[in-house]
Amino acid sequence: MTKIIMKLDTLTCPSCMTKIEGALNKMDGVKGVKVLFNASKIKAEVEPEIKGEALKQTVENLGYTVKDLKTKVSERLMREEIEELYQAEQKQNEIDHHLPTAGAMTNHILANLRVMSTKLNQLEWYIKGNNYFADQQFLSSMRKTVDNYFNQLGHQLVNVGEKPSSITEEFSEYKMLTENARNKYLTDQEMLAMLVDDIQT
Repeated sequence: MTKIIMKLDTLTCPSCMTKIEGALNKMDGVKGVKVLFNASKIKAEVEPEIKGEALKQTVENLGYTVKDLKTKVSERLMREEIEELYQAEQKQNEIDHHLPTAGAMTNHILANLRVMSTKLNQLEWYIKGNNYFADQQFLSSMRKTVDNYFNQLGHQLVNVGEKPSSITEEFSEYKMLTENARNKYLTDQEMLAMLVDDIQT
């Protein structure tokens, strides 16, 4: 439901309440009307497709002046709409996941970029060896580049109407790269070789 609140100039008599409520309740899509005499205010619950301007026009046709009009979508309706949109997205994701569609490929790329960023962070923290400083600087720079690609691709997909993955659970589903906490114990050469393999994936 949508709530519409109208502030009137003045209400001069209690009979005005009955007059306004009667007129508004006759309108299609209006589910309930309450006129607050002392506050000179009207509160109405209507179907989502009903516009506040229509109610305002009805009230003004009765001879009253509407000073302010506010429309509020109920939290329940917002949650229902969000859930409906999310379920539609999940349905499309399921299709994309099993077919070689553009949506599936871009989600795989996004997921791999996200995992790559995490792995680069791990290697940057734990890499050792004679070239420690140079390797750490290289890994840090590469991670920033990967993060930049990730953000740019996400924005581009949203701008063309796609719904790219955006949470860890979704990235885990689409990723093709693997992670392992044991990688921190690899030698510097093993770490860099693993990185080369990931880039070629």
